[in-house]
Amino acid sequence: MRDIEKTLGNPCNYVFCFDRIQAQAYRNQGFDTVYHLPLGINAKGYMDAVINSQLQLYGAYILNDVIDKRFVEAMNKHFKELQPDTKF
Repeated sequence: MRDIEKTLGNPCNYVFCFDRIQAQAYRNQGFDTVYHLPLGINAKGYMDAVINSQLQLYGAYILNDVIDKRFVEAMNKHFKELQPDTKF
């Protein structure tokens, strides 16, 4: 058993993951005290973190897992508010 699973298996521990897919994977393994909690940061900071993470992961593609349709729609709405004439 990995160390993280020992931590997750302790019913006193509540774990909040910003990665929805990872949180669901742990819940599917039976860890009932793991929850998804999106990061409370601006879109640019989040995107910088995602891009920097992807640059460090050779042979893995995480963008589809961390950038969902809801995020793209929110980002598009925000850009439209900043630049009403923008077409994309």
